[in-house]
Amino acid sequence: AASSFFDYPIITTQPTPTPTPTITFTDVPDNYPAKEEIYYLAERNILKGIGQGKFGVGENLTRWQAVLLINRAKNISLENRPDPGFTDVPKNHPYYDAIAAAVDEGLFTGISATKFEPNRILTRSEMAVILQRVYNFPEPSSKHPFTDVKNEWFAESVAALYASGITNGISATQFGPNATIKREQFAAFLARSIDETFRIK
Repeated sequence: AASSFFDYPIITTQPTPTPTPTITFTDVPDNYPAKEEIYYLAERNILKGIGQGKFGVGENLTRWQAVLLINRAKNISLENRPDPGFTDVPKNHPYYDAIAAAVDEGLFTGISATKFEPNRILTRSEMAVILQRVYNFPEPSSKHPFTDVKNEWFAESVAALYASGITNGISATQFGPNATIKREQFAAFLARSIDETFRIK
């Protein structure tokens, strides 16, 4: 059945229950808002911590980190990928294989023809475009409320994610396209993309 949040029917699937966590992060308390989403991804080896038992709550998410998460979520093979030709991602770059695979699959693009900027912090507009590209959410049948999203390159993606319950704005009327993404925020967006039970109703 369609939720009241949606104006179009959605196919509901039996959710995969989140296992009792065998991984624990000391900076993710029991009452943390994104706890379920973080452990959902961690238990599926999509998301890893930053070391010393920490998830990295409050830390920014870089473009190369987003590549790793998406590749794991989609089980992307890193083998035999063409060189994407980015001068800032040479073949000896620690995440060259992951970036080359994500670009080859059409999941990510460079900032320009020759730059990927792997260490740049992911923005909310980039997040929307990437997740729409990967998960292809339905075209919305109603308008979003964001006054800062009009006809830009990310507008259709934002509208689709909003209608599908993947994201809200940073306020009732602002999406915040240039705001940067924290690790816990991307975890919530990605878990909602994968499993409908996490979606905003």
